[in-house]
Amino acid sequence: MNRQKVLFSEKHNSSITQPTIQQKSARLLVAGQGTIIAHQKGNLAFSIHITTQLAKTEDCCYAFSLNVDQENATFSYWLDGEETVICKSDSGTGLNREGKCLYWFSLDSTNYRLSYGIGEPRELCTCLSTDLSSSIKSWLKNIQYICVESRQNIEIDILPLPVTEDPPLLVVERSQITLEFLATKKATVIENLTVECQRLYANIAGIELNTPDFPCFSKAIEQSLTNPKGWCHQILSNKKNSNMPTYLRIGMGTNQGESPGCPYVLEIWPSGYFSPIHNHADANAIIKVLHGEITIKLFSTLSTLCQTPFKTFLLKEGEVTWMTPLLNKTHQLHNESTSVCVTIQCYAYPLTTNCHYPYFDYVDNHENCIQHFEPISDIDFLTFQRIIRQEWEMFIHKNITSYL
Repeated sequence: MNRQKVLFSEKHNSSITQPTIQQKSARLLVAGQGTIIAHQKGNLAFSIHITTQLAKTEDCCYAFSLNVDQENATFSYWLDGEETVICKSDSGTGLNREGKCLYWFSLDSTNYRLSYGIGEPRELCTCLSTDLSSSIKSWLKNIQYICVESRQNIEIDILPLPVTEDPPLLVVERSQITLEFLATKKATVIENLTVECQRLYANIAGIELNTPDFPCFSKAIEQSLTNPKGWCHQILSNKKNSNMPTYLRIGMGTNQGESPGCPYVLEIWPSGYFSPIHNHADANAIIKVLHGEITIKLFSTLSTLCQTPFKTFLLKEGEVTWMTPLLNKTHQLHNESTSVCVTIQCYAYPLTTNCHYPYFDYVDNHENCIQHFEPISDIDFLTFQRIIRQEWEMFIHKNITSYL
């Protein structure tokens, strides 16, 4: 997705202890529409003004404002230097007390609508939305400039489209797309996602767990989980007594700095196992279920204060979902079925970024804080496959011998 990144820095004055209000401007990619995403690293109030000319708000003939404080958010408009409040959000939809968070301001000149949300820029994360009255809606077509006021550093992304609907969560082959899929947004094709997601998908779309040379791979994994002497069972038993995630991570390929950890990871989820709420180092990712099914819960932001998912869906065997640095990035996986689930997770940093964060951050409910997890593997895939094959052959041989 085309976007512009702008950094608004705080301005310090040697005669005072607090930074002064900084007011800087940028421009929308398309006049009258788009989404402004503020990356707020603290919990100080801020304002985003959108105007018809590059000037301070009070000097503009026409302007709309989003004001966010500790409790809520407010939409207002300016006419000849006078501010009029349009609407205010419910209490508790203001700044995240933990600090680091995304806040977005959407301008939709086609439907004459302003929207505000916390976390991911999507309709399900909307906290405040208003349709403009006939007397002021015509202004929106001419809005071009962005003016941000804050007492601290704010980095913003400027997207060309407003937030109007939620993107499809499933990725399917082009031959599977139907008119119903287009109408309901049930699924998308990989060409609609980032180039990094396209590359990852191309590598794993045709992968199956059970192959002609090892057609019982999934059964062998289940056997290793249930057998007290099995490799999977023993590793999981050891991890239960540590601070490590208690599902299995099987790495494929070498970490060459293009992804957080190995670029491709086989993950094994016994029945009832789940991950903490976590994100993925602002990486792009593709997830495919190779065996069983997994429940995925999506969260608007990573915070101890935000543990209610805005979306829960079931990903079944053969199905594929995705994430980017802006969407589907904070989730929790949970195997709620009665059998094992095996997924393949693929990661890649954006090609445009020059800062690679190497950790997955997660919510630690025991310590009530955000912790960092280095995405290391329990074992490499080829060694794992060899061990599971040997265990399966011994299991088959034992059963045959017992039968005879």
